[in-house]
Amino acid sequence: MEKESPSILKTGSLREYVLADALKLIVLPNDVKFQEAASSVANPITRIGMARWAKASGSKYFFITAAAGAVARMTMRAAGKYGLKSIAIVRREEQKEICKEEGASYVLNQSDPDFEKQLIELCKDINCTYGFDCIGGEMPLTLIRSMPQGSTLCILQPEYDGREDTDPL
Repeated sequence: MEKESPSILKTGSLREYVLADALKLIVLPNDVKFQEAASSVANPITRIGMARWAKASGSKYFFITAAAGAVARMTMRAAGKYGLKSIAIVRREEQKEICKEEGASYVLNQSDPDFEKQLIELCKDINCTYGFDCIGGEMPLTLIRSMPQGSTLCILQPEYDGREDTDPL
């Protein structure tokens, strides 16, 4: 068996030039930005991991904030294939329908004055013991207070962009 050269085996992701099998490449149009190209791979992988984490928790339900976003919607769809049910948490009333179309069992609006009370009651009623926070700031505290004792909250910290509502924890 002939051994491949090290340059083929160690392609690396941060090299300017790499040698790769042409059949394993995805050719993108020149106008596609780097972040768009990266998210076309990262987001689907992230959603599978999130759905698997929720399944492994043993909870039949999980909640996810920023639920109208791309990763959250993909996660709800993937989790449904694992037999999980989701509580979608959105920021605006008009986002509720998007989440219902993605299969969310429940949709709550975090802007409602009694949001925390609604979430506490729902988590207790259906024994939701797993959740994802994709917002940061004060939201994780609200979510933890709403969950039954012994629950798990997975915090996916958004990229800090200087806005007050996305300050790093």
